[in-house]
Amino acid sequence: MNHTPKSFLASFLTSDNIGMAIQRRYWRTKTGWKSTLKLLEVIRLFVCQNNDGKAQWEKFILDQAEKIVQSQKPPSGAYPDGTYHNTNKITEKLFTPSSKKLQDDELVTEHMPFLFQLIYRKLAIQANSNTDTNQREDDSDDGEDPIPAAHVETDAIGDDLNDVLPFDCNQRAYMVI
Repeated sequence: MNHTPKSFLASFLTSDNIGMAIQRRYWRTKTGWKSTLKLLEVIRLFVCQNNDGKAQWEKFILDQAEKIVQSQKPPSGAYPDGTYHNTNKITEKLFTPSSKKLQDDELVTEHMPFLFQLIYRKLAIQANSNTDTNQREDDSDDGEDPIPAAHVETDAIGDDLNDVLPFDCNQRAYMVI
């Protein structure tokens, strides 16, 4: 067997051999996921030791994220089975707060959870970063009132989405600094 470490690992993970299948049976289960993540993290740390490797890693991760985002989309077809709304069949019920909440919840939990979590985490990081900046500015005694920090609770994400977002989601466009 003239395997390089990479070709050995590729063969190990794709082989139909029962012995190899038994050895890797927990890699993608809850039981073995923690050690699988450690291996992926070691690979990431090794690859990202220089700028070329880091650029390749980031491109790989971006490509994977794009595949996930493209695969997750709302169902096509007419409402209520899909997201298409025929203007002749729209009723006031569609615009009630409970209907809007249901549509939003389905979008972020069932149809496009990856994209939602990606954007939400980015906004939460920026909100936390602004909080840190505001706290440092609070320490300076320049006589000006500090800007209140955005309040984001990641634990409450499923309860009432509009209350935890650091922006007004009813606005058509907004700037995040």
